[in-house]
Order: sequence, then structure tokens, then C-alpha cells
Amino acid sequence: MYHITLINKRKKVCIFDIDDREHIVKGFATQYLMGTKFQFDGNELQKKNITNLRIIETELSIGKIAKNKSYDTLKEKNIPIVWTKEIVIFDDNIGNNITDVILKEAEEFRKELGL
Repeated sequence: MYHITLINKRKKVCIFDIDDREHIVKGFATQYLMGTKFQFDGNELQKKNITNLRIIETELSIGKIAKNKSYDTLKEKNIPIVWTKEIVIFDDNIGNNITDVILKEAEEFRKELGL
């Protein structure tokens, strides 16, 4: 599973549980690198307004990871903390940060297209 989070000047935007890596590379990442306005989860964005971008890869869905983290916290510390998708996605200890790899693949795709 792939998950994209970005922070722009107004808000945090997240898309969870994307199955298709090629869609991320040829769609989102290519548009991001081109610097033109693009649609992302119903928001019109532009690279110059994005202050933070993170693309991570996990074995499980974010919902499953959140459920597991909530259970583990209760089991280990006997504290009922609910981990939401929005909290889990910003945890640096989940998944692999593949942002640079995806952007490099998108740059190669742009070159193939002559953009």
C-alpha cells in the first residue's frame, strides 16, 4: 500500500491506501514535478505552495496499522489511546519513506515524454 501526505500553506492533505504505484508516478508525482496546478484529493494544488511531501509504502492499510497501534498501546501500557489514520500517517516509524524514489521515477517518466 502507498500513502501520500502533503502540507501546503493552508492544510494537511492525505490519501491513504493506494494500490497502484504507477498511478502515483505517472499521475501525481509527474504533475507535482511539472509545477503546474493539479488536483489532489479534491484540492487544487501547486508545487510552489507545498511545504512538505511524503510518500510512504506499507505492507498493511493505514486503518489496520492504526488498529494494531491502538491495541498494542492498550496491551503494553494499559492506556486506551486510539490511533487514527491521520495520527498514524505522520508517525515516522511506519513504512518506508519512498518520496525520493517516486520523484526520481516521475522525473525519468517526464524525460521519456519530453516534458
